[in-house]
Amino acid sequence: MGWRIWTLLLLAQVMWAGSYVAMKVAGEAMPVGAVVVYRYGLASLAYLFLVPFVGLPKLAKRDWALVAFLGVINFALTPTLQVESLKLTRAADVSLLIGLEPILTVILAGLILREHLNPRIIGAMALGLAGVWVLSDPTAAADEAARNRLWGNLLCLGSLLCEAAVTISGGRLAKLYSPLPTIAAMKAFGLIAAGIFYAPVLAETNPSTFGAQAWSSLIYLALLPSLFAYSAWYWAIRRVPVNQIAPTLFAQPFAGAFLGWLLLGEVLGPRTWAGGALILGA
Repeated sequence: MGWRIWTLLLLAQVMWAGSYVAMKVAGEAMPVGAVVVYRYGLASLAYLFLVPFVGLPKLAKRDWALVAFLGVINFALTPTLQVESLKLTRAADVSLLIGLEPILTVILAGLILREHLNPRIIGAMALGLAGVWVLSDPTAAADEAARNRLWGNLLCLGSLLCEAAVTISGGRLAKLYSPLPTIAAMKAFGLIAAGIFYAPVLAETNPSTFGAQAWSSLIYLALLPSLFAYSAWYWAIRRVPVNQIAPTLFAQPFAGAFLGWLLLGEVLGPRTWAGGALILGA
């Protein structure tokens, strides 16, 4: 993999790392459904300005159903789990948990694509889960904040499983079609699904009460992680096997933990370092 692809993917990872800070800020100011719908509504609106340059999605009829399914999973279910998790846990925790996504991707690829799984991969997953346990501090059962943190981290793991499944299932689409229009189609289906599901919440929401910081976070989420980073990821998948680009995800834990400390004042204590070391060691 050439240095240009590495640079592009690392930039995308930093943008994704920043998204956890942005989602936490937005999620504290508005309902989860509003974060999801407005984020991808703005992203879809931004794409309309790119249509004269990149065109509309041109997919075979047999692939529209797959695009719709992946769109709902990746742009409705996954962000819902992420925002819900960030209401309970910290942006630094979520960023460190991203270190498990390459392992989850490889394991799901083995199960779905029948790729070889050796005992070391299973051992690495076990080590990573031990890191989640240490990071979450579930032994503090009487501490409500600790219980919430554990549940938040488990919700984050659920979102990572969704993303890994989409990466694997979307590999064929990435090789057949231009990434930006395809991602735009996925976002549109995710936006429609989220809009229908969260319609009652949105009807009771007043966007003017969100505040400038929340709207700035939404704009960041719409333009950089949602539009640029996903397009870069699928552009790379067209050129490089998934198991070669997955390790770039390791940039997210470092960038995300730093941004959580810098922008949100999150404390990186001994359990954070120990749990993160186990996860990244895995």
